Amino acid sequence: MNQKIIIVGDTHGNFEIIEEIFQKENASGEVVAILHAGDIGVYDENSIGVLDEATGKYSGRMSQKEIKNILRHNDPIGEFLPYLKGEKKFPVPVYNIAGNHEDFDLYDDLLEGRIKVENFIPLKQNQVHTIDFGKQKLKIAGLGKIYPRSETSRFGRQHISEDEYSRSRKTLSSNKVDIFLLHEPPYLAKQNESSKWMSFGSPRITELIRDARPSKVFIGHMHFEYSYSFGQSELFGLGYGVVGRYAVIDSKLEVKYSALEETTIKIHPIRVGNEAYYLNEIRKKKVQEQRLEEKRIRHEMKKSPYDMNWLKTIFPIQIKSKEDKKNYAPLFLEISRMFFSKKSEEEIIQFAKKCIEKSLIIQGE
Repeated sequence: MNQKIIIVGDTHGNFEIIEEIFQKENASGEVVAILHAGDIGVYDENSIGVLDEATGKYSGRMSQKEIKNILRHNDPIGEFLPYLKGEKKFPVPVYNIAGNHEDFDLYDDLLEGRIKVENFIPLKQNQVHTIDFGKQKLKIAGLGKIYPRSETSRFGRQHISEDEYSRSRKTLSSNKVDIFLLHEPPYLAKQNESSKWMSFGSPRITELIRDARPSKVFIGHMHFEYSYSFGQSELFGLGYGVVGRYAVIDSKLEVKYSALEETTIKIHPIRVGNEAYYLNEIRKKKVQEQRLEEKRIRHEMKKSPYDMNWLKTIFPIQIKSKEDKKNYAPLFLEISRMFFSKKSEEEIIQFAKKCIEKSLIIQGE
């Protein structure tokens, strides 16, 4: 019997849909694994809680915004409970990554093994799993969550951290991965109904795939199918899992899109986002990171013992105006970096002395 791997995404708590997809595909071949590309929707009794009619707020541990989003979309919140309680189990391993709509407290417990569900395998960024597939051993890995939509967006648990990105990058650089799961797409563009190109995804993910070159990349989040050859990697965008759309890898490693209901699946044409824009986004990201780092350090400067009074006791300087203080700001920013990097006081004094002697600080007249 031919073996298969099912790849699905964005089922948003609809575990019955996953069961139906498995039953359909397993009837015509042996399904050995299910891969899920995020927004799987793991919830328990405390995810949403109960409504306090006096305040209009829910008692659950998720944010009020996320709870209202789940209720607005009528996402089922009880279909994962039987698996949590051991009343049901997945028929084959379900390898999965987080999307941007999850109960992250519960998902992290599953990720770290504090809660175990048979055959439910969240993928850590620093791990590679192997699937026996016929005579082949396929290596799979994944990076879940998404990037903020803009530089001004508040960072949340649904967003990819620098640590998560770095761990994934390191894993891909030291392993030849056959299948890589993503929720955030690389930076791509899709042609809309008016023939204009609509961009989506992240240049950081483009950079990751471009450098790591995994063989096949399956991507959730966008809810429409697309495919694209990108260097040595084949990209496959997944359709909306909620309505039963998914993809299948057969024993020849060929990928086919499918659906529970008989329907024509449109494969949307895409292209890589504009290269100049890509480079500009990378530059803007680095500038944003520098600004956030400086903001963090300026906040932490209040905890540093190295202030203006300290500088006056070490060096014969005069501060006569606000402008004078402003001129010393870059020095104190760097001193704070050194302090929080656990540099010695002697190293900090020598650095400050060198800056002043070389006139790196322009004092007011």
